[in-house]
Amino acid sequence: MANVAGFFQRVKDLSFSQKQLFAIALCQRMQPNFNFFWREKGGELSEKAQKQFDITLGLLWQKLYDRKLKVNYEVHIERLEAVTPDIDNEDLYAARPAMDACVTLVVILNALETKNDEELINVSRISNSTVITYLEAFDDNELSGEALTKHIMSHPMLNDEKQLQASLLEWAEQANPADAEQTKALRAELVATPVSNLGIEL
Repeated sequence: MANVAGFFQRVKDLSFSQKQLFAIALCQRMQPNFNFFWREKGGELSEKAQKQFDITLGLLWQKLYDRKLKVNYEVHIERLEAVTPDIDNEDLYAARPAMDACVTLVVILNALETKNDEELINVSRISNSTVITYLEAFDDNELSGEALTKHIMSHPMLNDEKQLQASLLEWAEQANPADAEQTKALRAELVATPVSNLGIEL
Protein backbone atom coordinates (compact mmCIF):
# COMPACT_ATOMS: atom_id res chain seq x y z
CA MET A 1 0.00 0.00 0.00
CA ALA A 2 2.90 2.34 0.75
CA ASN A 3 4.11 2.12 -2.85
CA VAL A 4 0.61 2.83 -4.18
CA ALA A 5 0.22 5.78 -1.82
CA GLY A 6 3.65 7.07 -2.83
CA PHE A 7 2.79 6.78 -6.52
CA PHE A 8 -0.42 8.78 -6.25
CA GLN A 9 1.26 11.39 -4.07
CA ARG A 10 3.80 11.89 -6.83
CA VAL A 11 0.96 12.26 -9.34
CA LYS A 12 -0.69 14.83 -7.06
CA ASP A 13 2.59 16.73 -6.82
CA LEU A 14 2.70 17.26 -10.59
CA SER A 15 1.78 20.65 -11.99
CA PHE A 16 -1.62 20.88 -13.69
CA SER A 17 -0.06 20.69 -17.16
CA GLN A 18 2.10 17.72 -16.13
CA LYS A 19 -0.99 15.93 -14.79
CA GLN A 20 -2.65 16.72 -18.10
CA LEU A 21 0.29 15.23 -20.00
CA PHE A 22 0.31 12.09 -17.84
CA ALA A 23 -3.44 11.56 -18.30
CA ILE A 24 -3.33 12.12 -22.07
CA ALA A 25 -0.42 9.70 -22.44
CA LEU A 26 -2.39 7.02 -20.57
CA CYS A 27 -5.42 7.72 -22.75
CA GLN A 28 -3.28 7.37 -25.88
CA ARG A 29 -2.29 3.91 -24.67
CA MET A 30 -5.96 2.97 -24.23
CA GLN A 31 -6.96 4.04 -27.74
CA PRO A 32 -6.37 0.56 -29.29
CA ASN A 33 -9.02 -0.83 -26.92
CA PHE A 34 -11.55 1.64 -28.31
CA ASN A 35 -10.62 1.04 -31.93
CA PHE A 36 -10.61 -2.74 -31.47
CA PHE A 37 -14.20 -2.72 -30.21
CA TRP A 38 -15.48 -0.61 -33.08
CA ARG A 39 -13.63 -2.67 -35.70
CA GLU A 40 -15.12 -5.83 -34.25
CA LYS A 41 -18.60 -4.33 -33.99
CA GLY A 42 -18.54 -2.70 -37.40
CA GLY A 43 -21.57 -0.82 -38.67
CA GLU A 44 -22.08 2.72 -39.85
CA LEU A 45 -20.79 4.26 -36.60
CA SER A 46 -17.49 2.38 -36.59
CA GLU A 47 -15.40 4.73 -38.72
CA LYS A 48 -17.01 7.83 -37.24
CA ALA A 49 -16.33 6.66 -33.68
CA GLN A 50 -12.64 5.93 -34.31
CA LYS A 51 -12.19 9.23 -36.13
CA GLN A 52 -13.85 11.20 -33.32
CA PHE A 53 -11.64 9.61 -30.67
CA ASP A 54 -8.54 10.37 -32.72
CA ILE A 55 -9.55 13.99 -33.38
CA THR A 56 -10.30 14.73 -29.72
CA LEU A 57 -7.14 13.02 -28.49
CA GLY A 58 -5.07 14.91 -31.06
CA LEU A 59 -6.49 18.24 -29.92
CA LEU A 60 -5.68 17.41 -26.30
CA TRP A 61 -2.06 16.73 -27.22
CA GLN A 62 -1.88 19.98 -29.19
CA LYS A 63 -3.49 21.93 -26.34
CA LEU A 64 -0.52 21.02 -24.12
CA TYR A 65 1.87 23.21 -26.10
CA ASP A 66 -0.51 25.51 -27.98
CA ARG A 67 -2.22 27.52 -25.25
CA LYS A 68 -4.02 29.66 -27.82
CA LEU A 69 -5.83 26.64 -29.25
CA LYS A 70 -9.57 26.91 -28.63
CA VAL A 71 -11.36 23.66 -27.82
CA ASN A 72 -15.12 23.47 -27.35
CA TYR A 73 -15.08 20.93 -24.55
CA GLU A 74 -18.85 20.46 -24.39
CA VAL A 75 -19.11 19.69 -28.11
CA HIS A 76 -16.38 17.06 -27.88
CA ILE A 77 -17.95 15.52 -24.79
CA GLU A 78 -21.30 15.24 -26.57
CA ARG A 79 -19.71 13.65 -29.63
CA LEU A 80 -17.78 11.15 -27.53
CA GLU A 81 -20.84 10.23 -25.50
CA ALA A 82 -22.61 9.42 -28.79
CA VAL A 83 -19.96 6.79 -29.60
CA THR A 84 -19.33 5.43 -26.10
CA PRO A 85 -20.33 1.74 -25.97
CA ASP A 86 -23.33 0.91 -23.82
CA ILE A 87 -21.99 -2.13 -21.98
CA ASP A 88 -25.47 -3.14 -20.83
CA ASN A 89 -26.52 -3.62 -24.44
CA GLU A 90 -23.34 -5.09 -25.92
CA ASP A 91 -22.42 -8.77 -26.16
CA LEU A 92 -18.74 -8.10 -26.87
CA TYR A 93 -16.57 -7.86 -23.75
CA ALA A 94 -14.45 -5.41 -25.76
CA ALA A 95 -17.18 -2.85 -25.12
CA ARG A 96 -16.03 -2.46 -21.50
CA PRO A 97 -12.39 -1.45 -22.12
CA ALA A 98 -13.59 0.67 -25.06
CA MET A 99 -15.97 2.46 -22.71
CA ASP A 100 -13.13 3.00 -20.23
CA ALA A 101 -11.00 4.56 -22.96
CA CYS A 102 -13.80 6.92 -23.95
CA VAL A 103 -14.48 7.81 -20.33
CA THR A 104 -10.84 8.84 -19.88
CA LEU A 105 -11.16 11.30 -22.75
CA VAL A 106 -14.33 12.77 -21.25
CA VAL A 107 -12.68 12.96 -17.82
CA ILE A 108 -9.76 14.91 -19.28
CA LEU A 109 -12.09 17.27 -21.16
CA ASN A 110 -14.10 17.89 -17.98
CA ALA A 111 -10.90 18.49 -16.01
CA LEU A 112 -9.68 21.08 -18.49
CA GLU A 113 -13.05 22.81 -18.59
CA THR A 114 -13.40 22.96 -14.79
CA LYS A 115 -9.65 23.15 -13.92
CA ASN A 116 -10.17 20.15 -11.61
CA ASP A 117 -6.86 18.31 -11.45
CA GLU A 118 -8.31 15.55 -9.25
CA GLU A 119 -10.15 14.28 -12.33
CA LEU A 120 -6.85 13.98 -14.18
CA ILE A 121 -5.50 11.74 -11.41
CA ASN A 122 -8.51 9.45 -11.88
CA VAL A 123 -7.32 8.52 -15.38
CA SER A 124 -4.56 6.44 -13.79
CA ARG A 125 -7.14 4.61 -11.68
CA ILE A 126 -9.38 3.97 -14.70
CA SER A 127 -6.48 2.47 -16.65
CA ASN A 128 -5.62 0.17 -13.74
CA SER A 129 -9.28 -0.78 -13.38
CA THR A 130 -9.48 -1.77 -17.05
CA VAL A 131 -6.73 -4.34 -16.49
CA ILE A 132 -8.15 -5.61 -13.19
CA THR A 133 -11.65 -6.04 -14.62
CA TYR A 134 -10.26 -7.93 -17.61
CA LEU A 135 -8.30 -10.30 -15.35
CA GLU A 136 -11.36 -10.91 -13.19
CA ALA A 137 -13.30 -11.86 -16.31
CA PHE A 138 -10.75 -13.97 -18.18
CA ASP A 139 -7.87 -15.12 -16.02
CA ASP A 140 -8.14 -18.90 -15.74
CA ASN A 141 -8.22 -19.67 -12.02
CA GLU A 142 -10.66 -20.96 -9.42
CA LEU A 143 -9.76 -18.45 -6.72
CA SER A 144 -12.17 -16.17 -4.92
CA GLY A 145 -12.19 -13.49 -2.25
CA GLU A 146 -8.85 -12.37 -0.83
CA ALA A 147 -6.93 -15.10 -2.68
CA LEU A 148 -8.27 -13.82 -6.01
CA THR A 149 -7.39 -10.24 -5.11
CA LYS A 150 -3.81 -11.21 -4.24
CA HIS A 151 -3.54 -13.21 -7.46
CA ILE A 152 -4.69 -10.29 -9.60
CA MET A 153 -2.54 -7.74 -7.77
CA SER A 154 0.56 -9.82 -8.55
CA HIS A 155 -0.45 -10.74 -12.11
CA PRO A 156 2.18 -9.97 -14.80
CA MET A 157 -0.32 -7.95 -16.87
CA LEU A 158 -1.10 -5.66 -13.94
CA ASN A 159 2.59 -5.41 -13.07
CA ASP A 160 3.28 -4.34 -16.66
CA GLU A 161 0.60 -1.67 -16.32
CA LYS A 162 2.10 -0.39 -13.08
CA GLN A 163 5.59 -0.28 -14.58
CA LEU A 164 4.36 1.56 -17.66
CA GLN A 165 2.54 4.11 -15.52
CA ALA A 166 5.65 4.52 -13.37
CA SER A 167 7.72 5.21 -16.49
CA LEU A 168 5.21 7.75 -17.79
CA LEU A 169 5.04 9.41 -14.38
CA GLU A 170 8.82 9.73 -14.26
CA TRP A 171 8.71 11.25 -17.74
CA ALA A 172 5.94 13.67 -16.73
CA GLU A 173 7.82 14.77 -13.60
CA GLN A 174 10.71 15.97 -15.73
CA ALA A 175 8.65 17.27 -18.63
CA ASN A 176 7.74 20.74 -19.75
CA PRO A 177 4.45 20.05 -21.58
CA ALA A 178 4.58 23.50 -23.18
CA ASP A 179 7.71 22.40 -25.06
CA ALA A 180 6.19 21.34 -28.38
CA GLU A 181 9.18 19.27 -29.49
CA GLN A 182 9.31 17.36 -26.20
CA THR A 183 5.57 16.67 -26.09
CA LYS A 184 5.42 15.64 -29.75
CA ALA A 185 8.30 13.22 -29.14
CA LEU A 186 6.40 11.46 -26.34
CA ARG A 187 3.27 11.20 -28.45
CA ALA A 188 5.27 9.86 -31.40
CA GLU A 189 6.84 7.21 -29.17
CA LEU A 190 3.45 6.06 -27.89
CA VAL A 191 1.92 6.03 -31.38
CA ALA A 192 4.90 4.05 -32.71
CA THR A 193 4.25 1.29 -30.15
CA PRO A 194 0.43 1.17 -30.15
CA VAL A 195 -0.03 -1.59 -27.58
CA SER A 196 -2.83 -1.03 -25.09
CA ASN A 197 -2.90 -1.80 -21.38
CA LEU A 198 -4.60 -5.09 -22.35
CA GLY A 199 -1.93 -5.98 -24.89
CA ILE A 200 -4.14 -5.09 -27.87
CA GLU A 201 -2.14 -3.91 -30.88
CA LEU A 202 -3.73 -2.64 -34.07
